[in-house]
Amino acid sequence: MKEWLRVMDPSFKVGFFGSKKKKKELQDEHFTAYYELIKDRFEAEIRLYLLQRIKKRASA
Repeated sequence: MKEWLRVMDPSFKVGFFGSKKKKKELQDEHFTAYYELIKDRFEAEIRLYLLQRIKKRASA
């Protein structure tokens, strides 16, 4: 997460030549990785919650 925040900072620099394109590519890459991490975590939390609810209803 720290790396993603660092890359998204407007003052972040990649290099001198083609830096806008490189910066955009790097930001997209980090965003995709962070999005996948959050998505996986969210799906795991939802599965766990639903599993607990199903078990609770089955035992009641």
